[in-house]
Amino acid sequence: YGKKWGIFHHYLYNIQNNPLFSNNQNAGETDWNICTGALDVKLLAKTLHEIGAGYYFITVMQGRKYMIAENNTYRTIVGDDVANECLSRRDLIEELYTELSQYNIDLYLYFTGDGPYKDVQIGNLFGFTEPRTNITVDFVRKWAAVLRDYSIRYGNKVKGWWLDGMYQQEFGYTTELMQLYYNAIKVN
Repeated sequence: YGKKWGIFHHYLYNIQNNPLFSNNQNAGETDWNICTGALDVKLLAKTLHEIGAGYYFITVMQGRKYMIAENNTYRTIVGDDVANECLSRRDLIEELYTELSQYNIDLYLYFTGDGPYKDVQIGNLFGFTEPRTNITVDFVRKWAAVLRDYSIRYGNKVKGWWLDGMYQQEFGYTTELMQLYYNAIKVN
């Protein structure tokens, strides 16, 4: 296989949209679409190739409602107004795949098991918020459906998934609940 190392990239709203950093081209706190629009995927892929990276991970989301690509299931659950604010109009996943594949760099996606819990309104729509000790089958089914939507959409363009935050002691995850996520990514 020969791909011994790669890059893991946390591309998150609270980091990209922090007015104290220059991550969003010094735009200050701004719209999520300005942030996602600022990522130069051609330069990123070229740089990864030049440094010899064999794979690239990027976060789809983490903790908040903002995601790097459209998701119809998420849109249905949260409504168009929220979805228009927090789902990137630019399909970063598809664009990353297109550019990375030119250099034979594998694309991996990071997704969490605690959903948008930091956004109370949205977390409540899914059924999981702080203190994050109340995992339910209903939440996992909804959140796994969001993951399934991405899995179907991108299929084998995504080499693998890193599913994080499915803690047994802290949240109450069981093997049966985690199976719903497994089924979501194995739908293809």
